[in-house]
Amino acid sequence: MSLPLPYPRATYRLQLSRDVSFAVAAELVPYLARLGISHLYTSPFLTARSGSTHGYDIVDHNSLNEEYGGEEGFALLTEALHHHNMGLIVDFVPNHMGVGFSDNAWWLDVLEWGESSPYAQFFDIDWKPSEQSLRGKVLIPILGAQYGTVLDKGELELCLDTQAGTFSVHYYQHRFPLSPRDYSIVLQALADSGRRSLQELAKGFASLADGGKSPQRMALKIRRSRELSATLARLLQENSDLAAELTEICRDWQGTRLHRLLERQAYRLAYWRMAANEINYRRFFDINDLAAIRMERPEVFEITHQLMLRFIQEGSIQGLRLDHVDGLLDPREYLSRLQKAAAYRLMAASSRQREPADRDSSISPSGPHLEGALRHPVYVVVEKILAHHEKLRKSWEVSGSTGYEHMTAVAGVLTDPAGETPLTEIYQHFTGEPRDFPSLVLQAKYRTMQETLASELNVLANRLSRLAKSSRHTRDLSRLALRTALMDIVARFPVYRSYVDASGISEQDRRDIEWAVAIARKESTQADTSAYSFIQDVLTLDILKTYPKSFRRREILELAMKVQQFTAPVMAKSFEDTAFYRDSRFVARNEVGAEPDRFYLSVQAFHYGNTDRLQSHPFGMVATATHDHKRGEDTRARLNVLSEVPGAWQSWVTRITEAAGTTPESSQEQTPAPSRHDQYLLLQTLAGTWPLDMTSPDYRGHEEYRNRITAYMRKAAREAKLHTSWTSPNENYEEALDRLIESLIAPHRSPTIMRFLEEFITSIMVPGAINSLTQKTLTLTVPGVPDIYQGTTGWDFSLVDPDNRRPVDFSSHQQILDDLSFTPRGCAAALHQWRSGAPKQLVVAALLNLRRQNPDLFALGEYLPLETSGTWAEHILAFARRWRDSALLVVCPRLTVPLTEGAELPLVPPERWHDTAVDCAPLLQEKRWITQDLCTSRERSLDKQSALCSVAALLENFPVAAISLREDLSDVTTR
Repeated sequence: MSLPLPYPRATYRLQLSRDVSFAVAAELVPYLARLGISHLYTSPFLTARSGSTHGYDIVDHNSLNEEYGGEEGFALLTEALHHHNMGLIVDFVPNHMGVGFSDNAWWLDVLEWGESSPYAQFFDIDWKPSEQSLRGKVLIPILGAQYGTVLDKGELELCLDTQAGTFSVHYYQHRFPLSPRDYSIVLQALADSGRRSLQELAKGFASLADGGKSPQRMALKIRRSRELSATLARLLQENSDLAAELTEICRDWQGTRLHRLLERQAYRLAYWRMAANEINYRRFFDINDLAAIRMERPEVFEITHQLMLRFIQEGSIQGLRLDHVDGLLDPREYLSRLQKAAAYRLMAASSRQREPADRDSSISPSGPHLEGALRHPVYVVVEKILAHHEKLRKSWEVSGSTGYEHMTAVAGVLTDPAGETPLTEIYQHFTGEPRDFPSLVLQAKYRTMQETLASELNVLANRLSRLAKSSRHTRDLSRLALRTALMDIVARFPVYRSYVDASGISEQDRRDIEWAVAIARKESTQADTSAYSFIQDVLTLDILKTYPKSFRRREILELAMKVQQFTAPVMAKSFEDTAFYRDSRFVARNEVGAEPDRFYLSVQAFHYGNTDRLQSHPFGMVATATHDHKRGEDTRARLNVLSEVPGAWQSWVTRITEAAGTTPESSQEQTPAPSRHDQYLLLQTLAGTWPLDMTSPDYRGHEEYRNRITAYMRKAAREAKLHTSWTSPNENYEEALDRLIESLIAPHRSPTIMRFLEEFITSIMVPGAINSLTQKTLTLTVPGVPDIYQGTTGWDFSLVDPDNRRPVDFSSHQQILDDLSFTPRGCAAALHQWRSGAPKQLVVAALLNLRRQNPDLFALGEYLPLETSGTWAEHILAFARRWRDSALLVVCPRLTVPLTEGAELPLVPPERWHDTAVDCAPLLQEKRWITQDLCTSRERSLDKQSALCSVAALLENFPVAAISLREDLSDVTTR
């Protein structure tokens, strides 16, 4: 079944869970369709670990999550989507699977058969690590204490599954299967007592140790083991006494006996803290129970994509969002393989497709034909964080990214550059330390490599050393020198990763690699820097030219690509998950995809980015909120106001800290106060997230709010890893942080402090709300596919997960949508109810409706930056979209603090704009246009003689203007 819409018009991200199942999603479809959404975009819904709150810990790529409703629920959802002419985009996880516990059949098979398992090559396991005791084994860092301690306490239990005829070692909810060949050791304990049936089974299981390791031999061996286990199961079910005796023997199998049995296995159980140094399987970042899979292997790709490709062929899904594309060994090759596989499925399905007869024609795209079209068989977007100088690779067969760069751009253009210096000085004075963000990142990278990802670093250093030793030209390079040089280079890598592959190296990758090596070599204290040159030659593949015939191309290429897989998690863990929490000069910029040192973005740069996206990836997502954001879109929008009021911010910070008794002079050693950095972060967090309806005197909802802030600040402090951490929580410090929060958000205990908080935050709410409306308007009108994160049609003052994944009150959103009226009176009513989120809903509904009526305008239309003039010209951002005989004029305010003083509504009083105007001449050409304000439905004429449009008139009734234009054909003969 296919959908008529040839490309996504607007997406709505929904986080599925036990509570938000396929059935619940299906119930929301009519609302989303009425809103103007073309595609539902869901979190992963393949079978994941039971109780998963996110769905990324997949354990089976070829079945649907039963907790969400399984096949039946999915059919219900797709039926609802098709009835409303909507498509489905799914978040797909190609990098890793959930392991540990007892629910991943592939992983359990690897533990059972080791390197001989058919699935051994599915996971990225180093079977020949430098640690001799791990040769041929997988380290499983799952224990809560040292292995010997856990063993002596009897927490490891040998268990018999009488239904399956198998033996495993259990550790709480985790299961570690014994190798079938070792069943004979356990069975022999009873077989020696004269039980002939067990003697024969013991011999049969023991024979599994014989034979080769070829796939054919292993297939026969595994089949034989299954037959033997089935025989054992039947025997135990027929003889309950025998089952009881064998179970008792397992129960008594402890201490030294169990240790000897475990030593024979293809895995080694270990204390979880050992993971960083000795773990020999690649993980998703540093999460032990998410093991990387080798998607570059054709058989892995084929098996893991069967269900998704089936859904594409059937028309159940229309697109994929690929999680963490940088985790793939070869993203370009993977994306090409994915599009090719999808193309074959779609061709196979084309002859069987039928147009459903029960579609809701009232929401179909206007017009009989749409000219916009995707460049690839299936819509694919990738989660990719780009450096400011980096662009998405042209060779990738994708429609674009998931929109982090747009989120960064919007926040930047709403930031006042004049605030950078004063805010930096205020921060440095408050913390008592000079700000140096690049040094924070550098330090964090070294710490990540030395601690969190030390094992991965060691694997690469070992491989570099073996490579160097294989040639007489480089054999003098020591492993230590290579390890040090690799750390230095990776620490200075300016992007998440490079993309050297079988086709060679691009100019962009060479530039980034050579830059990192040059800086690392310059700052090195080593007398001999030849190791840096060697690594550069490996990463660029130049070593094949430098020493022809000395190295094999395949070996060099594989090692270079493995290093590329390492630089990405180092950057992510150090930049986003550490440095972002250590630097809080201006946390509106500490966002996924952003760079805190790039304080603002000019209007011209904003226009350039939009023009570039239209040319390169017109169907890439543009987003301002995601399930991964550090702060909600409206939290950032309000925090941007601080760049306009640094003086007022400084006065307020001083006033609050004095009232709370947390100044350096008032802090007492016996009662440790949170660090000045954490205090500063807390104050910004309160300024950005203070609920609009939490007002004096009762401050309704303050307890729930305080709990949210407490949870967030604990997470932030642990991520910073300065005074506490996830691996070594400092309870004293965290309790001090809790007490500080409780002292601030306590109406009955600290009414004065609450009044101070409310007074300042209230003063920035109106310009913050205008920022929010500008932000949403831009997102819905610039080139790209706007993605609306769940609940963000209303205000979104969330923080990082899990706060941004709280349940959404969809009924209230639907009620507001029902009550909207696109008239001057309706706009006025929405503005007077602005704390409910009504103005934001109005913007979303109006613009999504226009996108539905004229999708090609946004898919293909030109992007025309427009000049502004007059007193407040720098406070207006204006552009137009134009396609054929239709156009859209967008005018949005920015930096509105000086224009909204004393205003109670998020609207700049029209008279304050004075002579400010927008030059619409580039849009008009020689045509005469009829304009219609989307929010008020007012019509007027516009031509070259009236090209200079007054901002006061454009923004008279509503904070932002999105004006639809159609060519006036009433007087064609005179033109």
